[in-house]
Amino acid sequence: IGIRLLARATQRDLFRRRVLIGDTVLAMWSGLDNGLASPDMEPDALAPSSSLQYQWPRFGQFAESNGTLGDKIDMPEVQALLDLHMAWRRSTSRDERTAIWRQMLDHHAKMVWTIGIVSGSLQPVIAAPNLRNVPEKGFYSFEPGAFFGVHLPDTFWLDNPAPVR
Repeated sequence: IGIRLLARATQRDLFRRRVLIGDTVLAMWSGLDNGLASPDMEPDALAPSSSLQYQWPRFGQFAESNGTLGDKIDMPEVQALLDLHMAWRRSTSRDERTAIWRQMLDHHAKMVWTIGIVSGSLQPVIAAPNLRNVPEKGFYSFEPGAFFGVHLPDTFWLDNPAPVR
């Protein structure tokens, strides 16, 4: 289709500053973490909650600064996501959180605020031959505590462990 793309590597701080002031046309970064995504995970990546989110950095800056910096949200569709995020934070049950997550994901599917290009990145799994209940494939996750923890290592066990001396 004739799209010319010039990719430039840059320092992270400079890149984020350029995105925040609107000096970029396209930005690419990691998105929703596949290793941890669940209704119990705060859906902050699905709403304008931070200036580090490249699809709406000025709205996110406004939200994180309590209205002292950035731009007030002027799009009802984006405000709806922030309202849902706040509702999730006030929720008292897993059913409520699940319903909110579904609404937010449906909204993202309809509006396509971001375009995901990679999903379900695999992580190598290496285990002792007598360690049981270990998954053959693991999912990579950047979120702290989610790396291999999502595979419930407390359910692994040793078959015929060596005697303790």
